[in-house]
Amino acid sequence: MNKTKEQIYEEIKVNTAEWKKRGIEWFSAGEISNRFGISRTIVSQYLNEMIREKRLVKTENRPVAFLDREILEQMYPGRQIKEVIKKEDLKDGELGEKKNCFDKVIGADGSISYMVDQCKAAVVYPPNGLPVLLTGPTGCGKSYMVKVLYEYLKQEKLIPADAKLVTLNCSEYANNPELLTANLFGYKKGAFTGAYEDTTGLIQEADQGVLFLDEIHSLPDKCQEKLFVFLDKGEFYRFGDNTKVCHASVKMMFATSEDPSIVLLKTLLRRIPVIINLPSLEERSIEEKEQIILMTIRNEEERIHRKIRIGRQVFNALMSFRFEGNIGQLKDCIRLGCSNAYMKRQGEIVDIRLLDMPDYIVREAGKHFDDTRIEVEMLDIDKIRNTKEQKYVLHLYDEILEEYGVYYEEGREFRDCIEQLQEKIGTYYDYLVYQKQYVNTRIELLEEIVNDVLKRMETRYGLKRDMNKERLVVRFLCDYTQRFSTFRQWEQEKMEIIRKCTEAFRINCPIEHEIAVDITKQIGKRMEINLGEFNKILILLHVCAVQQKGDRNNIFGVILCHGYATATSMKDAVNKLLGSYVFEAIDMPLDIPTAEIGTRLGKLLERESTYRDAIFLVDMGSLEEIYQYVKEQYRGNIAIINGVTTRLALEVGSNILEKQELKTIAETASMHNISTYKVFENKEREDVLLFINESDIHAAKSMMELFQNSITQNLKLKFIPVDYYMLVLKKQAAQIFKDYNVVAVIGSPDPQIDGLPFIPIEEIIEGSAKSEINKILSKYITASELEKFNLAILKNFSLQNVIEKITILNVKIVLDDVERALESFQKIWKIVIPNKILIGLYVHICYLIERLVKKTPINTYADLGKFEEEQARFISVVKSCFSDVERRYSVEIPVSEIAYIWDYINLIEKI
Repeated sequence: MNKTKEQIYEEIKVNTAEWKKRGIEWFSAGEISNRFGISRTIVSQYLNEMIREKRLVKTENRPVAFLDREILEQMYPGRQIKEVIKKEDLKDGELGEKKNCFDKVIGADGSISYMVDQCKAAVVYPPNGLPVLLTGPTGCGKSYMVKVLYEYLKQEKLIPADAKLVTLNCSEYANNPELLTANLFGYKKGAFTGAYEDTTGLIQEADQGVLFLDEIHSLPDKCQEKLFVFLDKGEFYRFGDNTKVCHASVKMMFATSEDPSIVLLKTLLRRIPVIINLPSLEERSIEEKEQIILMTIRNEEERIHRKIRIGRQVFNALMSFRFEGNIGQLKDCIRLGCSNAYMKRQGEIVDIRLLDMPDYIVREAGKHFDDTRIEVEMLDIDKIRNTKEQKYVLHLYDEILEEYGVYYEEGREFRDCIEQLQEKIGTYYDYLVYQKQYVNTRIELLEEIVNDVLKRMETRYGLKRDMNKERLVVRFLCDYTQRFSTFRQWEQEKMEIIRKCTEAFRINCPIEHEIAVDITKQIGKRMEINLGEFNKILILLHVCAVQQKGDRNNIFGVILCHGYATATSMKDAVNKLLGSYVFEAIDMPLDIPTAEIGTRLGKLLERESTYRDAIFLVDMGSLEEIYQYVKEQYRGNIAIINGVTTRLALEVGSNILEKQELKTIAETASMHNISTYKVFENKEREDVLLFINESDIHAAKSMMELFQNSITQNLKLKFIPVDYYMLVLKKQAAQIFKDYNVVAVIGSPDPQIDGLPFIPIEEIIEGSAKSEINKILSKYITASELEKFNLAILKNFSLQNVIEKITILNVKIVLDDVERALESFQKIWKIVIPNKILIGLYVHICYLIERLVKKTPINTYADLGKFEEEQARFISVVKSCFSDVERRYSVEIPVSEIAYIWDYINLIEKI
C-alpha cells in the first residue's frame, strides 16, 4: 500500500464535506502538492489512480478539483455521482443524475431492456400495480430482478420506505401443502396440531409491500385457488377459518423455471397479466457476459477488501464455457476461484489462477490453450475489455468497405465490385458458420422473422429464395444484435463511406436496392431495432446473389389503377407468376387529380432512369395527360396501354422478359385485349338447420354436435352454428340466408325471425319439441331412422349432458348450485316456475356463470336504467339467492345479466 497516496486520500475524504468553507481550489492538484511538499506530477498520478479506482471524482472546470465520491453520495442522497462533475451543479445542489436502481442490472439497456420496461410498467400501474410472473431457467436472475423491482418501488415512493419484501420458496413445502397454505395465509388457533394461537401469514406480513413467491409451480392447486381470490379482491381467509375475512394490500411477484401454462391453474394464470421470460446466460450478448464476470469479481473485491487479478486463461475459459446453471453457476464458479486464490495469497493482491478454478473450467481452458505465451498473464479487471472477437469482425467489415473504396478510386465496373464484395463477405460468413456459437431460441426467432419477410418479398418483387444464403442472413443479424452498441459506434465512424457505397448500389442496381431497403425496414420493424446502413449493404449483397443472373430488362413497367391497393395487388401477383421483378405499381385514390398522378409517376421514372424504355398499364383515365407530366423527367420511349387486367399484365411482362421491342409489345397487347363473357345460372341452395347460443358460437357448435350424434345417416340437410347476436341484428339480411335455404333455428334464446321456425333448447331437453323436430327431419330420413333419432336425442339431450358439453365448469357442482339458488328464489318470490322455463333458466344461468368466470359478461340491455329503477326488489332477491354462487366462483352478477333472468320469469305469464 502506498502510504503517501493514502494520506492524500484521507485528507480529501475528511475535508470534502467542508468544501464550501475551504473553497473548491483547496482540492486542486497544485494545492495538495504544496501542502504535502511533493511533486505535482506524483500528486496527479495518485489522484488519477484514485479516480480509476472510483474513490474520487473531479470537476471539469479549471483548476481541476478532486473530491471524495463516498462523501458526496452521502451529501447528495439519491443522486448518481459521475466521474466528472460541474462546479455549478455542486453549488446548486443538482449534482449528478437521479439514481436509477436498474443501472446496476446488466443488460437493462441491452438484451433485457424490454423485460425491464415491462417490469416497471407492471409495478407502477395504478392503483396497486399488476402481478408479475418471471419465467426462465434456473440461475438466470429472476430473484435478483424481484429485489431490484422492490428497490425501484421504494425509490419511486410507490410503497412506504419501511415496507417489506417477503419471500417464500414454494418448493421447500412441496411435500407439505397444508403447512405452505398455513404459512402463506396464516392460521386460526386449533386449525391443526400445534396451532396454539391465531397466527398471521406471509401475506399479512407483506401488507403495503411486496410478496415474492419463488418456484410457484410447487404451489398446490387449493392454494392457487385461494391465491387467485386474493388477487381479485385483496381478501383471504386464514387456514382453518372460513368466517373472518382478512384484508391486505400487497404487490405480488412470482417466479418459476417451468412452463406456466402447464404447471399453473388457468384461473390463476389469467389473473397474472404480465409474464416476463428472462433469457439464459447464453442468450445474453458477449459484452453482457463479460460485464457479469467483472461485476462478480468486483463484488468479491469489496467482500475481502483486496485487489483481485485474474489469469487470461481463466478469463477466456469463463467467457467460452456454457454454464448450464446460468448466471448463478457462473457466480458460484468465480467465488470458488476467489476463495481458493485468497487462501494462497502472498501479498495484498489476490491472483486467480487456472488451478484455483473448478475442474470443468480447467478442461475448458485446455481447449483454447495458447502455447505461444511464455509467462502467465494476470489481468487487471479495471482494464479488461474482451475485444479480440469484436476486432476480428470489425476488421472484416473494414475490408468490405475498403473493397468499395478501390472500386470508387479506380472506376471499375460495378458488377466487378459486387463480385469482390461478395468474396469478402464470404470470409465473414465462414466465421458466422464455423466459429460463432448461437442460442437456439434466438436463432429460431430470427429465422421465423427473416423467412416471413423474404416470403413477402418473393410475392411482392419475385425475389428468388435460397435457404442456405438466408441462414447466413439470420446469423449476421444475430451477431449484430449481440454486439449492437459496438457495431453502431463503428458504423457512425464509417458513415460517410457506407452512404457512398449504398448510393452506388442505388444508382447501379436500383431494383436490388429497393428490395433491400424494403427487407431492411420490414426486418427492423419486426425485431424492433434500427438495423442501420451497413446491414443494408449486407442485405443488398444477399439480394444481388440470389436474383436471376443475366442482362437486366430494357423496359420499365408500371401498373396504375384506381383503388386502395388494386395496382399493388396486381403487381405482386404478376411479378410472382413471372418469377421476376418486372412491374412497379401506383395506387390512385378515386378523387386524386391527374397532376398528382403525373408527379408521382415522374418521381418513379426519375429514380429508374437507367431503363431504355417504359410501359404504363392503366385502368382508365386521360392517357395523354399523364404523358404530359412525365415527358420532361424521362428521355426514353413510353407506351401507355388502357384497360389493364392481370391477364394483360402477364402478357406484357412475358414479352418484356423476352426482350421484345416496345412498339411490338404494345401492338400485341392491344390486339389480344378482347373481353369475352359467360353467364352461369345460380345453383339450387342447400337446406340448412342453424344452431345458436347466447354465450358464444362454440357453445352453439357443441349443441350442433349433440344433435348430429343423434343421427346415424347422412342427410341432405346441413347443420351450421352461427353467432346469435349477428342473427338478431341482421335477421334475414344475414349472408347465411343468401347462401342457404334456412329451414329452422335451434338454440337459446329466440332470435325472433319472422316466418322461421324456432326450437328452444329447453323444449328439446324437456321432450316437448319432438313433433316439431320430426316434422322438419321427416323430409330427409326414413320413419325407422326417425325413430332411432328420437331415442338417441332423449339420451344425448339430458340437462346434464347439455351443460357438460357447452361449459368448462364442473357440471354436478354448478347444477346443484343453480338448483339451490332457484329453489330459494321461488320461495321468496312466491312462484312455481314451470318445468320448461325452469330448464331454460338452468341452461341460461350456467352460461351466465361461465361468462362471468371468463370475464365476458353481457353488459347491455334495452332500457337498463329503467329496469334497475323499477325492479330494485327483484335485483336484490336475485343477488341474495345467488350469493353462494358468487362466492364459489369469485364473481359478481351484474344488473344487465339479472335483467335477462327477469325476461325468463316474465315468460311465465305468457304460458
